[in-house]
Amino acid sequence: MKHFCRDFETFSIVWILALLFLAPLSVDADDSPSSSKIAFLRLYIDSTGFRLVDASIVNGSLKSPRGESILKEYSYELVGIDSTVLFKGEFENPLIKRYEYENPDHPGQILVKVVEIPSSEITIRVPVKPAMYRLHIYRTERASARGNARPERKLITGILVESISHEADK
Repeated sequence: MKHFCRDFETFSIVWILALLFLAPLSVDADDSPSSSKIAFLRLYIDSTGFRLVDASIVNGSLKSPRGESILKEYSYELVGIDSTVLFKGEFENPLIKRYEYENPDHPGQILVKVVEIPSSEITIRVPVKPAMYRLHIYRTERASARGNARPERKLITGILVESISHEADK
């Protein structure tokens, strides 16, 4: 019994020390899950470009992207008034739809049809930040299309989102 008590005391001391060293020393109020907010930005796109249709704000935090990042046709950056990048993401062209279906003449064989539509809506999620000012949307030209090794980003539009952060404060 004496041996068990000594092992238990050692285990308890190690456990307490581990908790002390692994526990955060301070917690920033803005990092707590209850104070994190996400903005859902609904965007309309057609041949003339993008425009903000609607924005809604909910409590929560964004999940980290999983898996390998493949270069998408569009990217976006949430920037502050001083052009500091606060958040960024990417998405495929919402005007191009890819449909797969079974070949009626050859069962088990899949056919692909790519269709370009005139307009669409997409929703992107961004964290609500007090300093957020604009959402910049870029189009990425793939390297192979230009015969160059590096893809090139071109700014398509900048959408003012400053008022969204003010709405979140209410």
